[in-house]
Amino acid sequence: MMASLQEEIQQCHEASNADLQSMQDERQRIEGELRRLVESIAVGNGSLAIMGAINDREARLRTITDKLIEPCPESFQQKYTRGWCRGPD
Repeated sequence: MMASLQEEIQQCHEASNADLQSMQDERQRIEGELRRLVESIAVGNGSLAIMGAINDREARLRTITDKLIEPCPESFQQKYTRGWCRGPD
């Protein structure tokens, strides 16, 4: 029983780390896209489509940043007991 609980906690921790890494990777990718889009405007290739793409990337970047810095008021035990680590129903 204890071993399976430890395994489940470890799997939850690994999944959490993978989610965090995925968001950080996506943030870096979007920051690179934003730099390229802004550079294209700087060299005179501005258009409504490019401005729209910039706005889309900035919105996604805000969403990711909010998730990365979101406070976590619940303890791990509270999340575990309500099924947080077990994925969606």
